[in-house]
Amino acid sequence: MRAAANDTSLFARAEARADVELRNAAMVSLVSGPSPVQPNLAPYLWGGSNIDPTVFPNVTFSWASGAVTGARPLISFELFGSRASAHSDRLRVRTTLSILRNGSPFYTDVDEAFVDWNWFDSTVNRSVGSVGDSYTLFIGNDPNNTVYQINLRVQVLHEGYRDNFASLGGTATLYDRTFSQSFRVLVPEPASIIALGTGLVSLLALRRRRK
Repeated sequence: MRAAANDTSLFARAEARADVELRNAAMVSLVSGPSPVQPNLAPYLWGGSNIDPTVFPNVTFSWASGAVTGARPLISFELFGSRASAHSDRLRVRTTLSILRNGSPFYTDVDEAFVDWNWFDSTVNRSVGSVGDSYTLFIGNDPNNTVYQINLRVQVLHEGYRDNFASLGGTATLYDRTFSQSFRVLVPEPASIIALGTGLVSLLALRRRRK
């Protein structure tokens, strides 16, 4: 809807106002979520941040974004009351898990889901279920002091369309956060070696006393 510049009639003014209000339709906002679940390495760790490959040659973990709800408010027209947006919108949730091995890219997994508002859809709130996956990392052949870094990036995006998903108007980021953790592949020294070392130290101390 667009009024001619030289048309000052009541109809033209109403048409121009409606055009402005349509173009200023509220964008999708984040109502709730996400609630990210990071890979849980705790069951495998010893000494704070080490994993013994002889005990755990396979490290299995999972991750998730948590459910997300977005809202697209109705447009409050001054002349026509509340109306749904004449545009289309999409709420997209994405998780990207990346693993670095000694600083070099090793593995990447991208998972996503979305929900749509069609043009003139009067539904205000829509939700996307949790997005994620699982992965088993094999470290059985890694030498000591191999370092892995695990990064989980969770994003919630609003994609606005000029029509029914045929022409993208723009993308806005509603949530974007990266969670990082790391561990070292390390075999602990056998208890017998530790005991032997302790015994030798005691023996040396005893000999010094006798001298």
